[in-house]
Amino acid sequence: MDRNTWDKKTPPGFTELRKEAMTVELCVYSLQNSRMKEINQVRAVAEAAGKIWCQGGVNVQVVHWEALPPLSIAGPLNLNSTDLARQIPCGSLSDAARSQLSTIGKPNAPAGDPTRLVAVYCIPGNGFQDAPSASGCHQFQFQGNTSPDHMILLTDSADGRVLAHELGHALFVRLTGPNSWMNEDPDPGRNVSDRLHNANPPNLMYSSVSEKPSISPEQVMVAQKSRLVTRQSLFYGFRENKRYKLGVDIKTLHVDEVSDEITSDNALESSWMFAVGTSIIKNRKPYENSRLTPGDYDLSGSFDNPLLEVESDTDKLTLDVTGTDRDFFPFNDELPHIHKEWSKGEDLWGSTSSDPGAPTGQHQEGPVKNDEIKYSVTYAIRVDDAPLEEIFRHIC
Repeated sequence: MDRNTWDKKTPPGFTELRKEAMTVELCVYSLQNSRMKEINQVRAVAEAAGKIWCQGGVNVQVVHWEALPPLSIAGPLNLNSTDLARQIPCGSLSDAARSQLSTIGKPNAPAGDPTRLVAVYCIPGNGFQDAPSASGCHQFQFQGNTSPDHMILLTDSADGRVLAHELGHALFVRLTGPNSWMNEDPDPGRNVSDRLHNANPPNLMYSSVSEKPSISPEQVMVAQKSRLVTRQSLFYGFRENKRYKLGVDIKTLHVDEVSDEITSDNALESSWMFAVGTSIIKNRKPYENSRLTPGDYDLSGSFDNPLLEVESDTDKLTLDVTGTDRDFFPFNDELPHIHKEWSKGEDLWGSTSSDPGAPTGQHQEGPVKNDEIKYSVTYAIRVDDAPLEEIFRHIC
């Protein structure tokens, strides 16, 4: 899948925005009597867990959610109990109870390899039989070298930190030899008496998750190699099918120093070319000055370029300033070249940022210098027209 179950659909006339990234996918089911029975509750928990696992470059994605009806699956557990968690000893769950939970399966899950989807069951109750203060439990089943099938149980008191912790247990499951699987914490700081957990309180895999848990490089390396993690082209927003249009106004030519040929006075007879453009449109404007001396030359309004269309997000906005000192002997001199490239970035080709203390979108390039001149240029960038865009998820 390429999106969360709650992500918006792309409206007509818009293009999906995507980014390739590592992803672990969940199918979440709320059992009868669970307090987590609204999609927004599930979303809040999943997104909080996702922020934690972004430290390791792994996106957490919920590809399916539903509230299950009353269940009549035979076994030692009463799956319709109002306090199901208290029936479950997570650390010593019997094969019969594990099989009963596994029989719930992943109803209505997206097509594909079901063992690559982690089933998350939201169950009623606030603590397990063998751990009254615990609010999450991870279990996995396998037969021989076949791929493990994972499930996570979240009680009514679970939050995103608990889900992130239990996902850690799932992501650390690895084959160590023929018919041999384990999910010990791969971090060197694991607890020697409880090797599934970490001995460092700030670590995500400590038995009680801290407010801002961390993930170690060793844990990241194992998690990213998990068969639960796949590289996908993830949908994170959409944009209207039209181009950005930029405007560039050359405002001021600042001249600090000039030095003309020996036989002349100290003023340059200069010809200039100011060029701005993208891959689609190039605009060039000439400027002549027969007596250029130190000072500021106001060019506002003379070099306005209101329709610089941008081909794509990777297109660049370029500024080039070139000039020539017209001499009588022996030949004309080239003045130093100013070249600047702007990428889209977060500031839209420089239109939403500025030099310190300057109006938004205003920048100065230079000074540049050679034997004839030392100068700089002030210019302003703006967005004249922009496609409507909505970004509704962060991709790690």
